[in-house]
Amino acid sequence: MRRATSLFLCWLLVGGVSSPGLAQSDASSQSATASAAPEKGAPETTYHLVVFPLQYRFVSGSGFLGRVAEYDSLRQSIGGDLTLTLINHPRRASWRYRANFLSRDEYDINSQLRLGQYFTLGVDSRSFIRHLDNVPFGTNLSPDDLIRSEDIPAGTLFGIKRTQNAVNLRLKVPQVPVTLFVKGGWQARRGHTQLQYYDMGGDASCGSCHSAAQFRTVNYTTRNVGFGADVKLGRASLTYEHDFRSFVDRLQNPFDLYGSTLSIPGDELPAGVPDTIQGYYIHNVLPRHRSFSDTLRMRAPLAHSLTFNGSLTNGWTRNVFTTNPQNFLSADATLNWKYRDRLSTLLDYHQQNTLNEFTPLYPLFANPSFHRYWLGARVEYRASSHWGVEAHYRRTNVTRTNADLFPQFYSPHNADVRRVIPSTFSNTAGFSASYRRGELWNVRSGYEWVGTHAPGYVTDPGAAGRVFAAATLAPISWFSLTSDFSVLSQSNFSNIQRHNRFILNTSYVTLKPVSDWSLGVGYAYFQNNLRTDLIYGTDPFYQESLVPFKALSQSYTVSSTYVFKKRLAWQVDSGHVASRSDFRPQLANDFFPIVFWASEFSRVSVPQGSLSSSLDYRFREGMNAGFRFQYGSYIDRVHTEQTGHLRTYVAFVGKNW
Repeated sequence: MRRATSLFLCWLLVGGVSSPGLAQSDASSQSATASAAPEKGAPETTYHLVVFPLQYRFVSGSGFLGRVAEYDSLRQSIGGDLTLTLINHPRRASWRYRANFLSRDEYDINSQLRLGQYFTLGVDSRSFIRHLDNVPFGTNLSPDDLIRSEDIPAGTLFGIKRTQNAVNLRLKVPQVPVTLFVKGGWQARRGHTQLQYYDMGGDASCGSCHSAAQFRTVNYTTRNVGFGADVKLGRASLTYEHDFRSFVDRLQNPFDLYGSTLSIPGDELPAGVPDTIQGYYIHNVLPRHRSFSDTLRMRAPLAHSLTFNGSLTNGWTRNVFTTNPQNFLSADATLNWKYRDRLSTLLDYHQQNTLNEFTPLYPLFANPSFHRYWLGARVEYRASSHWGVEAHYRRTNVTRTNADLFPQFYSPHNADVRRVIPSTFSNTAGFSASYRRGELWNVRSGYEWVGTHAPGYVTDPGAAGRVFAAATLAPISWFSLTSDFSVLSQSNFSNIQRHNRFILNTSYVTLKPVSDWSLGVGYAYFQNNLRTDLIYGTDPFYQESLVPFKALSQSYTVSSTYVFKKRLAWQVDSGHVASRSDFRPQLANDFFPIVFWASEFSRVSVPQGSLSSSLDYRFREGMNAGFRFQYGSYIDRVHTEQTGHLRTYVAFVGKNW
């Protein structure tokens, strides 16, 4: 075996950011080692190995860490990286293995074994932790009407460990244009989370209504297994795949004591809502289910410049607890035609069908069957080497069966403003023009319009328009600017006065004055201006027209990388995000029976900041050492109990063979 010459390749374990200066050189060197044929007289087998024998991570934080460290184990630990590439050139066999361990609960492993062109096996495994926090219900301004049951201590973390595993195997049948494949996956979530529900049991004046908060243990798994075959028929290809999926919740959903909901003289329940006596009721139907599906995919070049792609999937799902029969059918088809380099067209058709035959355990508890299809056309024309135009159109239709059996959602009084709409269709049309001039200019701008007949939900607009523009400017080799801007306006809402406008912009500047130093600056802006009717329950007396809501978010990022004599790499990344929103009715607080609308529940002011730095040094004989630092902050000026600061430090030493 011979030593493969390659620089050190490392990833920043905290945040997943690598050191570009050394990492890019390592990646290109490793790629060349893996793909190049052995020199004359060289050994038949080559290898490349990078090991982190020691890496220690120190964690320090203050305040509530659930938001600032949402995807962090918050553990001090010893971890490391391992990368191995083994190649046998005569047999055209290779094995690539990469593992990254941050802690026992956070790791990422990828492995692939290839034997010539006949056999390929890939295995992937990943695990991480996500923290959820105790979401505040809001400020209670009327304790006589709303009683808060708080069973969760302030500052509680809800850690959910998620594990994902995937395996895929492909076997090429010799002398036959058929490739068999098998794939499988397994996912699991375990931990604790918050369960909060609004108990409506009580008298007509809601004298005993309260919000209850409890722990809930989570332990469920999702499995999928599929197999099939790829067949080559000349220039065309055909794929058949059969899949099985299962979801198993290993814990019973919690039960709680609910008060009675009864019709009384002068306060009758709406039609179809039954009397319910006081007792223990399950929070939700158990979501255990099994699904089978068969898929057929085809790709066929019909002519030199005409290509067809299509797929058809048919299957069924059964809920293990309720035996809910649900069948589904989906189809997709696209037709691409390109006439030389000036004109290209795309026709596409898509269809989704879900048939529910659910016999509910409780009245008005079901999902409608629906049928959705959309078809579209796109035309692109290159008028010259600089100018081009594009136009597209799409027609969408949604039909919901049994829509008259239940409302869209449940209101506090078991009645809703609007029921499910049986049929909805919309038309979308857009046009854009582009200008390109080498590497100097690349500009694209256009307009898109959407018109919807009988929107399915109250918050769906009947009309929407979007203006957009995107540009890339690179006047000199070491400077580039990209920017994307759009404005979206929504109006013509059904059964409600409402109009909405979104403004979005992202810009990024890249500077590279010298080959060893690069600097990037980014800016993003989001604004939502909404005016909508505010209605409490279904009583038109408690309402206000066109209440203003405004949300604003701005973010700034700065990234810099410097490589000194190909041995020392220094990287710094920083970012700041400021978000705030406000939604306040003008009505007096005593106008509403339950007055959390006008409380601080409707205000949000959250600035966030992050800073990370890494220093890598490559010694002689493949030894490497470095240091990582990362800082993050989450500041909530309304709910100060959510504020937290996190600092992590990582020191490592490694060896490259």
